[in-house]
Amino acid sequence: MKNMILRFLISLAVVLLVPYTITMAMTGVKETDEVIVPYDGRIVIVESSNSVSQNVDYSQYLAGMTARNLISFDENVWNYPEFIKLNCVISNTLLTEAFPDCDVLSEEFLTEHYISEEELKKLWDEKFSARMDIIKNALNETKGLVITCDSTPIKPFYHMISNGMTRPSMDTGKYPYLKSVNTNKDLEEKGFLCVRQYESLDFINVINENFENTGLDKNITSLKENIQIISRDAAGYITQLQIGNLRMSGDDFMNLFSINSSSFTLTFQENSLKIITKGIGHGYGISLSYALTLAEEGKSYPDIIQFFYENVEIKNYE
Repeated sequence: MKNMILRFLISLAVVLLVPYTITMAMTGVKETDEVIVPYDGRIVIVESSNSVSQNVDYSQYLAGMTARNLISFDENVWNYPEFIKLNCVISNTLLTEAFPDCDVLSEEFLTEHYISEEELKKLWDEKFSARMDIIKNALNETKGLVITCDSTPIKPFYHMISNGMTRPSMDTGKYPYLKSVNTNKDLEEKGFLCVRQYESLDFINVINENFENTGLDKNITSLKENIQIISRDAAGYITQLQIGNLRMSGDDFMNLFSINSSSFTLTFQENSLKIITKGIGHGYGISLSYALTLAEEGKSYPDIIQFFYENVEIKNYE
């Protein structure tokens, strides 16, 4: 009898320990007592800095995406629940639009990523619990809601600060919901203007390191004669410019030089140039800074969405 009981206890221990061992081997993360209720069973595969993959539940990832949009704002933002809800709907729309017809998605396919609770605890310290409660309440109130165009979830373009106007659609067939609106209060935002200065040789080196046959060399005495702004869109963002033999978009230039915006001007000096940018981000869709201004004026999150987009509806897409 004792042997039978012993064999039973050993078998029970194996049954209980195997899932734990597998979890540790696959994720490197211990299981905790916390029970995460899946949003709808979907997960996002996140690879950490030590190349260990972890499965993050949709609802947890959604909360982290929403939080990431909010960390750049000051304490005032937590007084405006409609702005929090707006970011919940934006994040849910982005995730819904990105998910394929299956229950698993790798984070590498997302244009915007989440921030983990561990990171948020370090950032927010003793305010972490209260702020996460606000986010989770907003997520509950907007659960399943996404922005749609022709009954299909849109790709929700948004940015931090506009140049005073948001940009019209770059492709009206693909993005018929984008429009240009006046966001002139963004001009008063901290960080609206940014000036970057480059020595002429450093600027040329960046171009030549990334492209061939540029027509630029270190002996060029005047950058001004080798750079031409070709076109801007209706909102003032540069769409095309010529540098030596190269023609590139303003957004490509923005990414190449890691500047804040493709709404910029160039000023030339004898051996250097200054890049003066207006706004932060690509300028399409929702300006989060102006959206907060609208929330402060008493606008609801559906009102804010309709202000920035056209031909859209907010639908439950669970």
